[in-house]
Amino acid sequence: MTMREYVSIVVQVIQRKVSSLFLFLGFVIFCFNLLQSQELILPAPDMPAFTLGSVNQSKDAFGRPSVTIDYQRLKEGVGTVKLSGRTSNGPLSILGFDYLSEASGKLDLSSLFFNGGSLNAELYLTTIGSFAEECPFNCLVSNVVSVGNPSGPTINAREWNSLESIAYQKELVGRKPPLSPPPGHQLVQGSTKLLAGMPIKVGRFGEWADAEVIVADSTVTAKIENALLLRMFKRSGWIAIKPSVLAQGDSASDSFKPSVQAIPGTTEILPDGYVVLKPEMKIVPGTPVKAVWLSGLVDSTVVSIEEQHLLIHFDSPSLAFEKKLIHSVVVIARTTLDELDRPGATEKFADRVPKKLSFDEQLDSQMKRNEEESKRVREQVERNSSESQKGMFSSPPGNDTSGLPALPLMEQNNPIQLPIPKEAELLPLDFPIPRGTKLAVCWSMKWNYVTVLKDNTDDTVPIHWDDRTSESDGLIHRTQLIIRKTDLKKLRAKIIRQGIRVWTDATGKHTVEAKIVSRTETHVALIKNDGKEVKLSIDKLSAADQKWLKDNP
Repeated sequence: MTMREYVSIVVQVIQRKVSSLFLFLGFVIFCFNLLQSQELILPAPDMPAFTLGSVNQSKDAFGRPSVTIDYQRLKEGVGTVKLSGRTSNGPLSILGFDYLSEASGKLDLSSLFFNGGSLNAELYLTTIGSFAEECPFNCLVSNVVSVGNPSGPTINAREWNSLESIAYQKELVGRKPPLSPPPGHQLVQGSTKLLAGMPIKVGRFGEWADAEVIVADSTVTAKIENALLLRMFKRSGWIAIKPSVLAQGDSASDSFKPSVQAIPGTTEILPDGYVVLKPEMKIVPGTPVKAVWLSGLVDSTVVSIEEQHLLIHFDSPSLAFEKKLIHSVVVIARTTLDELDRPGATEKFADRVPKKLSFDEQLDSQMKRNEEESKRVREQVERNSSESQKGMFSSPPGNDTSGLPALPLMEQNNPIQLPIPKEAELLPLDFPIPRGTKLAVCWSMKWNYVTVLKDNTDDTVPIHWDDRTSESDGLIHRTQLIIRKTDLKKLRAKIIRQGIRVWTDATGKHTVEAKIVSRTETHVALIKNDGKEVKLSIDKLSAADQKWLKDNP
């Protein structure tokens, strides 16, 4: 269940008549705390049960950790099951992991938990949702397994409280339609003629709720009174209607008008002033539209038009990728249609088509926007007389260590899922990266630009996301970062300019002019005059070089 649906549930609870204000406040606080802490509770009797087996760790072809866990379903049940977990820093947000549908198999965790080093987490399976659409739950439906050595208390599921028990009983009642129709109503049958706009009653957790028909097909899409979202209902047993309303539909079918329209095939309400896009409508690349995606309408731009599909670019910064969609899940403003009929519309909207920029162009454009935004924020802060707000943005993110968060940065996992642009390469593992260096990381199927927060030689790099606030700052492993080749070349040249020395092997026959960039107990990494890196075993160096390393730790 999405946060949008949770919000809708809370709003609907507010809209219902709650006999006790204190009970209602307690419910809201309970739900809020559950969502924030992801507290686990014991599963309901009708939920599935799984067992997780041993953790299998190995290395893939690139030397990266490969982690899998065997799982087996012990009991079938109600609810969707997903992978969850926690580290010493708190619950893991595991996005992009499919809900389990098979009875047994392997959970491949490599792309989800790879952090370039040790994996320290507790993993388990949960069923999430809400009882009676009132009480969110997060139920533990498997044993807990450890990867690495996670610190902190082991995950445990608690007993249900009274609110959860009451909501679950209501959920059970709601899985069957009410036993009899409300007074003055009859139950709708499969053949009953329903019209959009007709007032009806729908079965909701053993009771009847006022609603209206929005779409009437084999199932009925209805809008419950005061609800924010539409709902789909089976006809038989779940819908009741007054005989007089049916008679009115037979004699004057045009007397019913729905209060809202549904976007076909969805439970999304068509916004005022918009129409559903049809293949015969004249649109051009760059046309602004809204598209149904996941659980909402997203501002989008038409990139190209095909006979059966549209290539849509989602404009939201949290999405910002392209996808083919059918016309019926895309809506367009009537005012936009009017603009498309005017001369020069094609040229006007063409400027809105997201341009396919090179990696260099994208990075330069992003840096320019960041500089402009930093300047705007600084000017805004300077105009604000509040001393507490002055200094919050006293310098652009990443340019001053005073802007670093007080709390430790958390590791972030963003595996590379796109081809590396020809203008860039993976960030070298043994290379010092100074504060302020511009890098890129793959997220949401696009390259996002980040800034190094402080000088770094470790496996993980502290970064600031250039298009986010400092709350998103984190640590990302070097194997998940790329750098522009020209920038890397400049950094190498700078290191060379800072001074080099002559290194000699133990035989005294071979020498190299290079500067040390990193070292371990057994090896030293050097960068030569031509910018190439070499890695030498310390015990193969001359006695003088070994003494120099000892004297210069």
